[in-house]
Amino acid sequence: MSNPTARKRIAILTIHHAHDTRIYDKQANSLAKRYDTTLYSTNGPAPRPGAAGVVLLPKVKSRWLRVLVSGRALCNRAAQDKPDLIAVHDPEILPEAFRLASRLRIPLIWDCHENYPHVMLTKHWLPKPIRPFFKRRVEALCARAARDCARITTVTQGLKKYFEDLGAKDVVILRNYPVLANYAKDRPAGTPTEWDVIHVGTLSMMRGDLFADTIRETAKLRPGTKWLFLGASKVVGEHFQSVLPEDLRESVTVVPAVPPHEVVGYLHRSRVGINMLLDTPQFRVSIAVKLLEYLAAGLPAVSTPMVELDGDLPPATADDYGLFYAPFDPAGYAERLAMVLGKSDEELRRLGALGSTMVADHASWSSQEAKLFDAYERALAGP
Repeated sequence: MSNPTARKRIAILTIHHAHDTRIYDKQANSLAKRYDTTLYSTNGPAPRPGAAGVVLLPKVKSRWLRVLVSGRALCNRAAQDKPDLIAVHDPEILPEAFRLASRLRIPLIWDCHENYPHVMLTKHWLPKPIRPFFKRRVEALCARAARDCARITTVTQGLKKYFEDLGAKDVVILRNYPVLANYAKDRPAGTPTEWDVIHVGTLSMMRGDLFADTIRETAKLRPGTKWLFLGASKVVGEHFQSVLPEDLRESVTVVPAVPPHEVVGYLHRSRVGINMLLDTPQFRVSIAVKLLEYLAAGLPAVSTPMVELDGDLPPATADDYGLFYAPFDPAGYAERLAMVLGKSDEELRRLGALGSTMVADHASWSSQEAKLFDAYERALAGP
């Protein structure tokens, strides 16, 4: 494994992309400073070499088979390396992880960064009649995790309370703040501006419809606005082409997910970053890491309200560092976005520089490392 002189071996298991920033760039590489840490994933390609090791297993393409097969495959492979602790990032892996932790008599940590029971009700690939069944199944997994995991790490106060209400004794909030080295880079001289608006990250079909409406509304206020959706799926791209009028289709570019270190290049070729979530209980208490990544890269941003970030990014002073809050409805959001796009490039760069400084001072991943180390030290120390 990656660091033979470390005292303890940590195995991190995921079916997310191996180059997922929260899992590899942040947690795995941070933990590798103290432990012999390896990430096991069924979803390549491998990230750029870092402090943590990486073991890639074959990807199971079928979502249904993935639930049945991936957890066992990952746990069996990790067991060969005799870890002292296993950390899981996906509920699909939990059933096998519970068994492995019990068999090896080692602690288990679950990093839960979504309200998965609620997520089951919005999965477009799950037939609607069976979504409540899967919600109940995941609720049962969460209840067992609250009882059997040595620690649960999560991202918001709402999720922390959810697990504490289930009886979890030790829930630690690890904010999903950006790794500054990936974003806090000066824009190279002569870099052309190719897009007015950029959105980074995946999109559900429901949010795809929301963005399509926003694109139409923005076109009424600022014709010719160019959009980039970085990390959206081919299905969402095809959906945009099917629902947008012909004169707007050419204004929308969809690029599949790229490795984290390449994202900043796209940000530097855009004017404004956007974050637009549905007005639902799940999203109201979420934290969109993309929002902080925009600011870290010196890009002003327009976002629907982020209740969970009020203490970190106060709405009352948001305009002072390039973050502009907008209503949830497409017309209201488009009006706010058009106002920001109407600012000069010089003014946008000034606001972007203030945002970059704010993230460096108050919302970088380095501020979370001590809590990460403490959670793992206490889990390894036992009850």
